[in-house]
Formats: sequence, structure tokens, C-alpha cells
Amino acid sequence: MGALLMSIAASSLAKTEYDIKAAYLYNFIKFVTWPAPSENAAPLQVCLFGEDPINEKLLPLKDVRINDREVKVIDVTDKSNLSACTVLYIARAEKRQAQELITQLGTAPVLVVSDIEGFAKLGGTIGFITLGNVIRFDVNLKSARESQLSISSKLLELANQVVK
Repeated sequence: MGALLMSIAASSLAKTEYDIKAAYLYNFIKFVTWPAPSENAAPLQVCLFGEDPINEKLLPLKDVRINDREVKVIDVTDKSNLSACTVLYIARAEKRQAQELITQLGTAPVLVVSDIEGFAKLGGTIGFITLGNVIRFDVNLKSARESQLSISSKLLELANQVVK
């Protein structure tokens, strides 16, 4: 796990805030376990809700495999089928809709991430925060458990705050 932190720190040199957040999101996916998919090796659907500078930084994920699963990155505008997502990134500009989206997902096994202020306390799974000039994250463990997601203790150790 130290290597994870070092690779993120090393990659942060001359990188933008959004490059760093995209690297974190990639690593979040590696350290979260979802319930077994109904299809073997079903693709990981990374859904982007709303316009955000991180969106273009996440596009290269569609060319990789994580834990033997193909990654698909898609923009979503229709709120009706968000439970088909594996990961949902909610843009900061969608702050007014965030609580509604979280409520709508209920206990669906979706990792919900955003950089909306206080996002983990709102019920999102992982919320980016900025401390000075350092990007960190908070984890809502209760939300993860309710969504049947298992977050590695190694990832929890790196969290700024774990909401139980």
C-alpha cells in the first residue's frame, strides 16, 4: 500500500488536481470489492454524471483492465438506470442533485465518488477533499456496507476520515 501512496505522490509532480483525482479513482477501484457480478468478468462501468474537468482525465481508463475486468467510461444524463454503474462520479456542478442520486441508488452496489464538499457525510461512498494544497479523501464506511461494497483496510488507512 505504501507503493500506492508513493505512486500517487510521484504522479502528483507537475500534475493537475484532476490528474491526481483520476489516479485516486483508478486506485479506489482496485481496492474495492463488489458483490460477484451476474456475468463472469462483467465490465466495470465508470459513469460520469455532469460536466467536470476530471471527465477527460478518466477517459484513458476505458483502455485498461482492472482485476481482470474491462473498464467502460460513459457519460450519463439519465438518472433512471444509475444502478447499472459500477462507479458513479458526480460532478461538483451537480451538487443540488447529489442527495437525490444517492437516495435513488439506495443499496445498489455502486461506488459513489465526488469532490462535492462534505460528500462522504452526505452519504456518498468516497469524497475528495483538499487540505491546503493536498488532495485527500474521506470514506463513508456505512454507505459502502449498505451498498454491499467491501473497501480494503489498506485504502481505509489512507483516508483522511472514515465515517462509520
